[in-house]
Order: sequence, then structure tokens, then C-alpha cells
Amino acid sequence: MNEPKMPGHIYMNNIPGWNEELESAFSTYKGPYMAGRVVSRHKTVCDVLVSYAVIRIGISGALLRTGRQPVVGDFIVFLYQPESGSCMIVDILRRKSYLLRGCPEMAVRSS
Repeated sequence: MNEPKMPGHIYMNNIPGWNEELESAFSTYKGPYMAGRVVSRHKTVCDVLVSYAVIRIGISGALLRTGRQPVVGDFIVFLYQPESGSCMIVDILRRKSYLLRGCPEMAVRSS
């Protein structure tokens, strides 16, 4: 898997679905943070699309403890630390929609 070349906002337009609303939400992050889109999820890591590469990134313990877990299609924020060769998912940007299964009390009913 390839590593991202540089932190920042310059590569985000190459991620399918990235738009001005997501850019605005991501603009609060300064420094070594990057955004990407989850393309596959494993137990504690995700494969994330950044620019034209897919990289494997761990999910932070803090995020797992709060019960917030990224799913395929989510746009995420990750901390990129090239000096240590590590990346860590630290936040999930707001979802526009989601699929809810196995929860009949939350199901939409047609009239």
C-alpha cells in the first residue's frame, strides 16, 4: 500500500464524492491531518482512499471507546505522522445518509 505524499487539503478533490460541505467540515483541522474515504473495513483498521492511493490506517482507541466506528463510504480524518511512519483515524466526518439494519423500531414505515 502506498503512503500519502503530503498532508493538507490539496489532494481531496481526487476523492470521489468530496464536496464543499466536506471541505468546510475538514477545514477545522490544521497541521498533519488528512482526509480520506473508507473503501473497506477490518476489525481495527480500514483501507482508505487518499488521492490516487489506498492505504491501511488504524482506528484510534478513543474513537473505538466512544462507539463511533467508520464504515465503508465514510469520509474520515486521520493523523499523518511521516516521521514515525504511522497514520491513525481520529474522526468521522458527518454522514449524509446511512443504512440501518436489524432495528425494526427505527424502520421507516410507509402509510
